[in-house]
Amino acid sequence: MSLSRCAHCGAVAHINKSVTDPHLCWSVQCSNLDCGMTTRAFSQQQQAVDAWNRADGGATEYVIDRDNEGHWYIVALEDLEAFREQCDLASDDSDEFNDFDGLDIDRINGSPSHVVFTQHRVA
Repeated sequence: MSLSRCAHCGAVAHINKSVTDPHLCWSVQCSNLDCGMTTRAFSQQQQAVDAWNRADGGATEYVIDRDNEGHWYIVALEDLEAFREQCDLASDDSDEFNDFDGLDIDRINGSPSHVVFTQHRVA
């Protein structure tokens, strides 16, 4: 599996596997600690590699939105419609709800007025 160099700084990248979440455990990260470029977590290694290799250094736009239970999330603008559809399925107690797998979404713990982005991310 071949990884492109970091689109932000040109350094070598490496694949990470997290043991904390078995459903979203694969990501790719720049080896330059001063850069911090990383993909979001994916359920499959190849998805993370593909996301990294197609990154062109452009920024992903994010919005802050709530689910139907009042929890706040940071959502990639391109995933906003799918996020809202999943929220509607969850409120209907549908079996189709999949907990946002494959979407670029992070839950905010606490108030959304205090969100700070600390890493460059590629979708």
